[in-house]
Formats: sequence, structure tokens, C-alpha cells
Amino acid sequence: MMFEIGKSYEVTESFLTPVLNGHEIGGVWSEHASVPLDPGNRFTVIGGEQTGWLIAEMNHNLWFASNENPGGSFSWKGKFSVRGDSHLKNVKEVK
Repeated sequence: MMFEIGKSYEVTESFLTPVLNGHEIGGVWSEHASVPLDPGNRFTVIGGEQTGWLIAEMNHNLWFASNENPGGSFSWKGKFSVRGDSHLKNVKEVK
């Protein structure tokens, strides 16, 4: 089984994956930033890259606690990369 563009997936086992083009998450911009995905999170694969990574987009907001503002949190609904040989085992297809 491989990821398919246009299909949605639900995370079954937590994994960390790079965000697309260093999106700002939590006020810290980094070209190497990653996002943790946890069971129940859903995303849709929206495109591909020649490097073997696919581009995915969250289907809902993710909430993160802020380290710089204790007790505060923020939402993120962005694009990130997934790779079948390392991430496909952590998801199931959603109809």
C-alpha cells in the first residue's frame, strides 16, 4: 500500500514529521521544524515531490501548549511532508 494523492488518512501510532517549507509553529520559524501527529489526527495527501516525500494537509486544527506562555496554547492547521516507507505504517485510510 502507498499513500495516494487526494485520499485521507488517520494516524494510528504517533510520529514526528517535517512541516512544509519551515512553516511557523508556535512563533518559532525553522526550516527544519517538525510536527508531532498523534492517534486520531486526520490529514489528506495533496501532492507529491520527486524526492519520495508527499505533501499532506491537516483536516483539522492541532492544539499545542506554548512553552513561552505557560498555560497558553495555539492551533496549527498546515501542510507537512509524509513518506510512505517511514510513515505509512502509522496510519489507516479513511473513507
